[in-house]
Amino acid sequence: DLVSKQKIQNFLEENGIETRPVLTGNFLDQPVMKNLIGFISNVPLDNANWVERNCFLIGAHHDYSEEQITHLTRVLSMTRRVK
Repeated sequence: DLVSKQKIQNFLEENGIETRPVLTGNFLDQPVMKNLIGFISNVPLDNANWVERNCFLIGAHHDYSEEQITHLTRVLSMTRRVK
């Protein structure tokens, strides 16, 4: 039984881990593409659509402390129990 992306994001945010949307996903869905679409408008982008619907990003930084890494690891491992 798959858990929704939103439930996992909510759980992470409630535990102090910020999330962000995948910025492009299906780039053809971006407003700027309405002005640029030509021959590519009929190209199926099923995988890009899947990424847009199901994925998100968490912060990454080169200077995380051991405590922050431990917290991130612990909370990520707890997402298995999100219902």
